[in-house]
Amino acid sequence: MKVVPGMGGGERAMGLRRGELQSTIAGTGQVAKNPDVMLPIVGTNKDPKFPNVPAVKEVVLKGKEKWAEWTSTWDQVVYWSYASPGVPPDRAAFLEKALEKTYNDPAFKADMKKLKFELSDHFVGANELTKITRTIADLTDDEIKEMKFVIREKYQKK
Repeated sequence: MKVVPGMGGGERAMGLRRGELQSTIAGTGQVAKNPDVMLPIVGTNKDPKFPNVPAVKEVVLKGKEKWAEWTSTWDQVVYWSYASPGVPPDRAAFLEKALEKTYNDPAFKADMKKLKFELSDHFVGANELTKITRTIADLTDDEIKEMKFVIREKYQKK
């Protein structure tokens, strides 16, 4: 396998149509737009659009579980919101409640659908976001070195 970096979703779909690419990594929105050439094999996480497609954690090879965890971590959150360091807890809680209220507003969801913007399947609050980000923040130096090797050396087209 060789990775061909720098292609947008439409370019990858065209590459598949032309036979220049044998596969691609794409979000569910891109797959849904190109069902004639993009058939989902595995998702980073379960997606209601493709209920029969396994999540990477369900099919990961023994000994490679950490890669599945790292891959799915970032895909669990579509957008993040942060408060400045040192913000009082009551203000942070107010912001979180306002964001959750907005996320759950049917008019907001309708507007996002019109814009073809995919929201995460549920509101991700501070506690869950902290847990998700810890997965990446707690990487050891050796794990980062391994990740860089895999990304830059093992699969990059040279």
